[in-house]
Amino acid sequence: MEMIKDNIFWILFFTTLIIISVVRIITRRPNFMRSMYEQTIEISSNEKSVSSLQEAMKRAGFKDVDFNSEDKKFHATTSFSMSSWFEHIEVKMIPLDNKLQLHFCSICGYPYQIYDWGKNKQNFERFQKELIKVM
Repeated sequence: MEMIKDNIFWILFFTTLIIISVVRIITRRPNFMRSMYEQTIEISSNEKSVSSLQEAMKRAGFKDVDFNSEDKKFHATTSFSMSSWFEHIEVKMIPLDNKLQLHFCSICGYPYQIYDWGKNKQNFERFQKELIKVM
């Protein structure tokens, strides 16, 4: 009994992590209780859209920018900061008539980080600012 009293914090901590993991598996929601920010914007479409988006992502400070032409998605990461370890950035291109819809998603890289101190939203704002400059 003494051992349980001495280690109650760690018991509760690991029990919480296990419960979150089980809920993620059962519900098939890998981002359950994970800090993320999603936003959709529309831009005018042209033949240089892919290169412009890639340039905007690089200027926004994202690293390892990669484009998957089959899924029409950009993938990138951010570097370590005091507000979060790093983030995964995904920008999905959805063609509409003469426009291009961009679905931006920034999600914390550490799977059990439930608060991001506004870093995911800042990633979007930096991307949007650079996209306006490039377009």
